[in-house]
Parts: sequence; structure tokens; C-alpha cells
Amino acid sequence: MVLPSNLPSFVDYTNSGGTATNYNNTMDIEISNYYTNLLYDVHGLKDISQNNINLERNAEVSLYYYLKYNKQIYLLKLIIFTCCLALFGAVLYSNSILSSNNFTYYLGVVFGIGAIFIVYNIYDIYIRDTINFNEYDYQYKPPMPDELNSNLSNLSTSQLAKVDPKC
Repeated sequence: MVLPSNLPSFVDYTNSGGTATNYNNTMDIEISNYYTNLLYDVHGLKDISQNNINLERNAEVSLYYYLKYNKQIYLLKLIIFTCCLALFGAVLYSNSILSSNNFTYYLGVVFGIGAIFIVYNIYDIYIRDTINFNEYDYQYKPPMPDELNSNLSNLSTSQLAKVDPKC
């Protein structure tokens, strides 16, 4: 059996007589890895796989900002709608259809309900995860009670294995 001349030099593929031997599994793996890396280098597949990873990450970032911008646009539409309702009341007041007291109550209701929706949507944007906009990140992790920690530190490993985990 004649071996190719471009095999790596760190593996001895021949016996002491200079003829090729039946190499074991380790040599098979090393030859396979060598040729796999050679093919990757020749065809530029490592660059392609890294390029795919970059493209996937860019798609994730683009999706995140697309969803975030849509939520912010919705928030601005709420603000504009609330102001339009207040403007409608102002037109009714200026044409003497609403009295001064009714106009005050009307503005209070419009701005009160509008403020509730606006603050809720601002908070909703604020608590979203910074990597996946469709998930929430509450950032609250309840602390472990001190008595539970002190009781667990006195137990052996076999006793710890029997402890029922509680949330």
C-alpha cells in the first residue's frame, strides 16, 4: 500500500522496514482529521460556517430590533390617539357643546386611561429580555432562607441526595 506524500509527519505510518502497516484506530482518526481539515482549508468551509454563524446572529439582532421598534411605534400611536381624543374634547368645548366642568372630567378620564395604557406599554418594553424580545426578564431571584442554607451545610452527601428540592 502506497501512502500519499502529503500526510503529516508527526504520525509514523510505516513499520521499521519502510512498508505501510495496518494502522490502528488512532491513526485512522488522525488521517481523517487531517483530510477533513485539508478539505476545509481548500474549500474555505471554516469561513463559510463562521459566515453562517454571523448571518444567524445578524438575523437575531435584526428580529430583536424589528420587534422592539414595532412596540415603540405602537406606544407612539397610543400617545397620538390620546392627544387626538383630548383635541376632540377641546373642539367640543370651544363650540360650547361641553361645559367647563364636563370638559375637565372628560380630559381627566382621557388622560387617566391614556396614561395607564402608556405606562403599561413602557414598562412592558422595559422588562423585555435584551437578547430575545419575545421573552421577559424579571431580574428578580428570590433569596434562599438562611435557615435552609445552614441546615443543608450540616448534611452529608447521601442525606443531600434525599432532600426534596423546593421552589
